[in-house]
Amino acid sequence: EIEHEDLPLVHSDLDRVGFFQGTLHGDKSKLSVILQMWGGEHRRFLERLVEHCV
Repeated sequence: EIEHEDLPLVHSDLDRVGFFQGTLHGDKSKLSVILQMWGGEHRRFLERLVEHCV
């Protein structure tokens, strides 16, 4: 889970292979997702979050 103002995501970011039970609150302030696999797409997803939240 991550909480931060205006996360740089859309719901379709959580509908990809390897993402499980992804939810993004309507105001984009909270994200919850389970990563079931690891690859380049998952790494880029986390990099986007880190860049935005730091």
